[in-house]
Amino acid sequence: MLEKNKTPDEKLVKGLAAGDQSCFDILFIRYSGAIYSVCRLYQFNLPDSDEVVQDVFAKVWENRSQLNSNLSFKAYLYAIARNLILKRIRRRAIDLAFKQYFISHASLSENSTENIIHFNELRDISDEIIDKLPPQRKKVFLMNRVEGLKSEEIAVKMGLSKRTVERHIYDAQKFIRGKMSAIKIIILFLSIIL
Repeated sequence: MLEKNKTPDEKLVKGLAAGDQSCFDILFIRYSGAIYSVCRLYQFNLPDSDEVVQDVFAKVWENRSQLNSNLSFKAYLYAIARNLILKRIRRRAIDLAFKQYFISHASLSENSTENIIHFNELRDISDEIIDKLPPQRKKVFLMNRVEGLKSEEIAVKMGLSKRTVERHIYDAQKFIRGKMSAIKIIILFLSIIL
């Protein structure tokens, strides 16, 4: 049996590469707090920090068969975290630039009725995107984002493992972000040419 504090990373990485869930769990416990702390240094809020930690370890699990136990697992982990953090910072900057552009180019005579119409259109678009998710993933995502339930609570309610619930949330967010990014680009393009 593997001991959480004494087993070297190299041995855990070999086990993880072979698909051993317990090795993954030990590595998660060992490094998730450090990644979370790095996120907080970049002023990420609690949910965003949790999401980065989940994304990092989801990538580790997806690429487990390609892990090399002779290389530093910690360095590999921090490289993934750094890339995800930078991607989020870039996304924040794009969102901020988009909002500032929209605000600076919005007509001063715009009334609240027009704003409500735009809001409703955006809500309808996001609802359509969420409706395209597979049924179980959609249910998990809505329980998490709309009802505010944690992964553990959803797992109990739906009879799933916590990891399965986290995977559904991760995949749903990735799908929605991809669709919304495409929509943002189209809106920005249209606002420039109109």
